[in-house]
Amino acid sequence: MENPSEYLIKLSVGSDFSCKISLRRSYIPFTSKRIVDALPIRGRAIKRSGKLMLTTSIIGKGENLKNEFQPFDISIHNSTGTITLFLEKTKLSHQETYVSSVPQSDHDRLVSTIENEGLVIDMVLEW
Repeated sequence: MENPSEYLIKLSVGSDFSCKISLRRSYIPFTSKRIVDALPIRGRAIKRSGKLMLTTSIIGKGENLKNEFQPFDISIHNSTGTITLFLEKTKLSHQETYVSSVPQSDHDRLVSTIENEGLVIDMVLEW
């Protein structure tokens, strides 16, 4: 689903969790387009160091850069293409493009899903 200011895409983690996340085109016009053009994005995300990381071939544009992320924030590393879902407050030694965050109403369900999964979890981004 699309409107003039954002793309709404579905994030699925494991077999029991999905939610809609917003890619704000005004903040990340090039990166959001690259993500949307690559949909669906499917893979096995690795849970490590308070993060859930999914390797992709998407190269970000260096927009909306941050090095501090809150739990449930989502970023993309601009040179490796790794999409990260932060599970705890994190300060990085480098900057990444802030992409979106999981809606607050879905936090408890996501935590429950991740706690019941192993170190490798299916992750999907799609329409």
